[in-house]
Amino acid sequence: MYGIIKHLGYLDNRENWLEKTHASTYIQNAKLDRIFESWIGDNDSTSMTREAVECVIAAALDISYRIGKEHGFIKPFIRAVRSNSKMQTTKKWDSQWVSTINETKELIGYIARFHQWEPDNRHVIPNPTFKLSNSIGGAEADLIVGNTVVSAIAHQTFSHHDFHELIAYVLLDTDNTYGINRLTWVLPRRQTSLTVTTSELFRNLQQSRKEFKEMVEENYLLDDFNSTGDGIDLSKYNAKYC
Repeated sequence: MYGIIKHLGYLDNRENWLEKTHASTYIQNAKLDRIFESWIGDNDSTSMTREAVECVIAAALDISYRIGKEHGFIKPFIRAVRSNSKMQTTKKWDSQWVSTINETKELIGYIARFHQWEPDNRHVIPNPTFKLSNSIGGAEADLIVGNTVVSAIAHQTFSHHDFHELIAYVLLDTDNTYGINRLTWVLPRRQTSLTVTTSELFRNLQQSRKEFKEMVEENYLLDDFNSTGDGIDLSKYNAKYC
């Protein structure tokens, strides 16, 4: 997900590409403004390795925000920020995370090649929630770009779950807050993307949303858990890097 956000920021010359993300919120709350500067590697902002490291840092910050404690990947970066120095890794850290950086580097290298974003409709909304989100545990999508709800799929295969997840987000937007008219699945491992329009999927979207809302209200009780928005789908974390 963060690879896509970073790429869109580059296309639109947005220096603060993390704006309004969970990663940005965590940086502000923990006073980690220098976290990207603490890396000991290549200082070239166009370096693919640096791009990958920044995406993994952002993903780890995102997860830290959600679970309420520091993710293992960013611990040496945070120590460096606190001591006003450059980060120092250990053999254990390298063995755990260097392969992730290299894999992320490969994945984000594909993003610019296989999907063309509309130049006049690239407003990014990260982690959007919907009118019915709290009723089912705080459901949130990866991001909305313009009028397109987007899912970043880090695994190799495209599953029924991946397909139905975006459809559910469209239906959760019962008051049409985002004006969603397209669904895009980005699959960097397969170097491809899939886009369908809501008109291709629904004969009458508003009627489908009405029926979906009735189903949710009938079958999902609004209890203390659901109302707090703590329903975190841990399986989605592996899509955060790209």
